[in-house]
Amino acid sequence: MLLRTINVLSLANEESVADVATRMHKNHTAALKLMSVPGVGPIMALSFVLTPGSLERFRDSRNVGACLGMTPKRRQSGERDPQLGISKAGDGRLRKLLVQCAHHILGHFGKDSALRRWGLTPATRGGPNASKRAIVAVVRKRSVILHKLWRAREDCLPFPA
Repeated sequence: MLLRTINVLSLANEESVADVATRMHKNHTAALKLMSVPGVGPIMALSFVLTPGSLERFRDSRNVGACLGMTPKRRQSGERDPQLGISKAGDGRLRKLLVQCAHHILGHFGKDSALRRWGLTPATRGGPNASKRAIVAVVRKRSVILHKLWRAREDCLPFPA
């Protein structure tokens, strides 16, 4: 009984992803270019294009990470500047999708790419929160890459020259 339910839900999920892909081909061609980035599927690409709204909202691609709440919080006083967590401002759904993609990239099933190699270096530096910092770094870098590709309307190269 449980296996049948899982199979039905899996088929429904595949159909919904296929529906998103066909709608994207018709209405949002910019999202198709973003799918060339390793670990980005139709839902992630479409969410990234639709959430900010306008391509011209950010003059610099580095500001996208701050809009998604992936920059560290600040609480400076005197000589103290403690390292705090991320601010979590902005759209939570897109941030969750980006974090899930970063987990996929840095996980066992992630394809080899320059972003994966770059993200694995801070994760190996040790410490209890090293993997969390690596995930946040990959999300920020991924958001910059996606915005630059969206602006340039180009395909992603897994190992840029």
